[in-house]
Amino acid sequence: MLLSKIVVKGFKFYLYGSVNPWVLLASGEVKEISDELAKGKKLGDEIEEGILVGIKGTGKTDSGSAFVKALGESAQTSEGLAKNAKRFEDLKNIQDLAARNAKILQGGKGVVRDPNFRKNFFGMLENYGLKLSENAKKFIAVHHIAPNFLKGKQKIADFITNMGYNIDAVENAIGLPRIDLNILDDAIKGLDESVDVLKNTKHLETIKTTLKLGDDVDVKELKRIIKELEDAKTASVHAVDTYHPAFNRMMEEKITLLSTEFNILFKSAGKAKAIEKIKPKFTDFYNSIVVDLLNGKIKL
Repeated sequence: MLLSKIVVKGFKFYLYGSVNPWVLLASGEVKEISDELAKGKKLGDEIEEGILVGIKGTGKTDSGSAFVKALGESAQTSEGLAKNAKRFEDLKNIQDLAARNAKILQGGKGVVRDPNFRKNFFGMLENYGLKLSENAKKFIAVHHIAPNFLKGKQKIADFITNMGYNIDAVENAIGLPRIDLNILDDAIKGLDESVDVLKNTKHLETIKTTLKLGDDVDVKELKRIIKELEDAKTASVHAVDTYHPAFNRMMEEKITLLSTEFNILFKSAGKAKAIEKIKPKFTDFYNSIVVDLLNGKIKL
């Protein structure tokens, strides 16, 4: 068994290795396979007559991702096995590996993110006169305020549209740091002044690998990036390769409550009246989420 990669203490991001992958079989069973069989494979790849659906360790657990857990629990009954078998067929019928991968990462819901979402966000910043360097962009995750997976819940998606919002629109994007910039700043300040490259600085070298920074990024460049992203220091940290289920669950619950209230008013007073009454509430809630994310009050 391969050892998982180092979890950097003090930094709000994690790295995980390939440890005991899981595949979903056509029968609906979930099978744990060896590292040797999964070597070089990615989520969604077909392997051992199954589809790679998870890696033990992903999501900071020892028993597989939430999706793998759900599949495993479902496989305990004949009805659940049938549902899993249907999930297998659904995944197998998706020929595009990126789309299949996205469906797995979304817990099998298959709501694909707009491929231009990130690019459009940085384009919007440029339109407002804020052009980030390419290296600085690598430190920023472009996060959906109203979660992307809600596009797969038609009633909620329709409600959000009635509120005048579009989940795929750049207005639903917010840029958040992928690591804690304050901790990075402190780590750099703690280096000897003679250090100007990332040699013998394990934490900084790990950041460089994690964020896929180029060889041109030395300590001086990191200092410049931190200064460039000064305004992002207070924001919530969008850790690398996380799905933030708690945030998604909270957003779905809150929006569902407003949607239910909207539907009741729709039936009794008509659409226009329902929008008039509920839209201010939705806007206030939405804006409060933006403020809380920018001020680091929401943990992702």
